[in-house]
Amino acid sequence: REIYNATGLFSVVTTPEGARVLVDGAQIGTTPLEDHRLPIGRHQLTLQLEDHRTQEATFEVSARQATRVEVGLELLPGMLVLEDTPPGAMVYIEGRDAPITPDQPIELAPGAYSFEVRAEGYESVRDRVEIKPGLSVRRAADMRKLSALMRDISRESIIYNRYIFRVTYD
Repeated sequence: REIYNATGLFSVVTTPEGARVLVDGAQIGTTPLEDHRLPIGRHQLTLQLEDHRTQEATFEVSARQATRVEVGLELLPGMLVLEDTPPGAMVYIEGRDAPITPDQPIELAPGAYSFEVRAEGYESVRDRVEIKPGLSVRRAADMRKLSALMRDISRESIIYNRYIFRVTYD
């Protein structure tokens, strides 16, 4: 009876389920974990799930009231690594307000993105990429140098087929 009164009930639920539950460094199960007895006092909680950020928290167990912890686990970001970009290049990614310099890997939430790499004096490169949690995607930005004559002409203003070639230039 004394041992029973020196413990309290602890439950933890995560979204998504299936996370490993470690209390004070010892694994005690996976989520959802319901009504697990722990000694009264302060404990360190660690939640681990593949492709998700590890979550840590401190919680208190009492004999009078059950302790319940609910945590939403966050997916790990992925990385976009652009190689062979010319000096001064800027990357425009859908859903981002400002351009990014490709000097370092670009951290993105998992999902599909279209991006464009622009640099003065080079032809822009457009591509799509699928970012997976915790993984890096490498892409070569094969940017061709524009000739001095064609530098100021946008790609959209050039029309050609097998009969005619027309360039509109202001």
